[in-house]
Amino acid sequence: MGARVPGIRLGIATLAAAALIVLSTGIGVAEPDDPSADSTTTTAPSSQPASEPAASAAGVQAQAGSVAYTIINNSETCRLATVGLADGVVTALPAAASSLACVADLTFGPDSGLYGIIGDGNNDNGALNVHLVQFDLTTGAPTDLGTITGNFTYSTIFGTSDAGIATGGDGRVYATIATNEILGCGPAFCIYDVNVATRVATLVGPVGTATGPFADKPLLTMTADCGTTMWTLVSRNETTQQLFLVTVSQSTGAATQGPLIGSDPPPGPFGIEFDRTSRNLYFLAGVGETPEALYTLDPSSGTPTKVTELSGDAQGSVERLAIQGTCPAAPAPVEVVIRFTG
Repeated sequence: MGARVPGIRLGIATLAAAALIVLSTGIGVAEPDDPSADSTTTTAPSSQPASEPAASAAGVQAQAGSVAYTIINNSETCRLATVGLADGVVTALPAAASSLACVADLTFGPDSGLYGIIGDGNNDNGALNVHLVQFDLTTGAPTDLGTITGNFTYSTIFGTSDAGIATGGDGRVYATIATNEILGCGPAFCIYDVNVATRVATLVGPVGTATGPFADKPLLTMTADCGTTMWTLVSRNETTQQLFLVTVSQSTGAATQGPLIGSDPPPGPFGIEFDRTSRNLYFLAGVGETPEALYTLDPSSGTPTKVTELSGDAQGSVERLAIQGTCPAAPAPVEVVIRFTG
């Protein structure tokens, strides 16, 4: 992998280190026994999952003992870590810190591997510069799988944090990448479907038009539910640090602005992840120089509620978020046999 340009962030991504916020979701999320929820292993890559009814935000609780994977960023080098979703304890994995671990975002792929994307800073003369990285879940060691390719001559992510990767309910891995494939992928990001086995990316579509509201606003990390919804974060006003929850279409890549995330405390865009076990949407955010606390957030109003302080190996900036889990499989069809006895 070529030399990476460390520490480059746009706008809101220059916020200091992170606190963890949980978004209890009601946007397009199916309940665990909802037959409309799609399996990540049984849906063909070319098909689209069925939409899901909204789940109630009432009574959503973090699952005791559950953890997310995150990144401890010390400016030039990073380490993979876990963070308890109930107690907020951050635990670094044993692999030594490295620049390769400073990925822009994390996701668990359809093969249960933990993947991230990173830019190496070398896109001069049309060189491809977005790489796919895989992490060892035992040691935390990152492996550079190589550049992501497609119908473009260059690709990039802005700095080290302004991009997203997520695994959809259909089992496909989506990433936000700027390319020259179409006009809209240059001034803003496009959504690509990335085959993690071959690293070949297929265009889904731009998040908006070249002159639209998302043209100069990178998407800041990304996640997906078990239906058709993906979520990301966008800073719409860098002066007052306004951060919005945004939905992204898995079929077209188009982004739609949602609610403003509350500013008490002011959040930073360092990670978002849908937990397919608890049905929670978690949000990793920054307030001061070190991580501070775990919050719940009302997705309809954007109001955060503090749950617990973060502790443990929370030194430096805690960034990115990925949670293991699969979407529940749709129940097998019931065969009805009619017998005539007369």
